[in-house]
This record gives sequence, C-alpha cells and structure tokens, in this order.
Amino acid sequence: MLNFHGRATRSEFFTLFITISIVFSGLSWIFPSLNSTLYEAIAYILLFIPSLSLTIRRFNDARISPYFAVILFTLPIIVWGISVGVSNDIVKDVINDVGQFGCLLGILIIALIPSKDIKANSLH
Repeated sequence: MLNFHGRATRSEFFTLFITISIVFSGLSWIFPSLNSTLYEAIAYILLFIPSLSLTIRRFNDARISPYFAVILFTLPIIVWGISVGVSNDIVKDVINDVGQFGCLLGILIIALIPSKDIKANSLH
C-alpha cells in the first residue's frame, strides 16, 4: 500500500476509492453530531500517503508523470492557504469546495485513462 513504484490497475484504484467513500459517508451518517472538521483532518492525515502512493502507481500505469499526482494532491492545501485570508465564511467555503472538487475531478479523469502495455511499446 505504501509502494510508490510499479503500477496500479483501474480496478485497484477505484476499489480503494469507493471503499474510502463508503466508509466516510457511513461514518458521517452514523455520527452526524461528530465534529466533521476533526474527522476530516484525521482522515486526511491517515490516508494521505497511501492514497498518494496508489495514485502515483495508477498514473505510472497510465504512463502519466507522477508529478501530476503530487501537484493535484498539494493544490487543496494551497487553496486552503488562500482561503484563510478571506473573512467571509461562505466565500471561504466555496473556495475550499471548488479547489477540492477540481483536484478530485482531475485525479478521477486521469485515473480513468486505460493502462498502457509496457511490453507492447518496448518491442517497437
């Protein structure tokens, strides 16, 4: 899970993605009074490295530079840093949501790219 080398298939990537989504949706449904900021922060800390590892391996499998994964993972942090200076809470929330959604959408679109067969390309 913490292997940054090699390849990850689309099914491996989306199995983990769907599992994480179901678990955290279930937790927020079961514990609605739980401070969402607290458990989101814990989730980000616990899942950052494994998710980055899997995303980098998925990008390797699609023959896309892993630096794009690093950029897409760090953009929400940069967006959050920008939104800290905004005094209006509604605008701050919109900035954060758009930044996170854009990065997630970028990762998902790139993760949908079919695998590239290394052996077939190296024979030519």
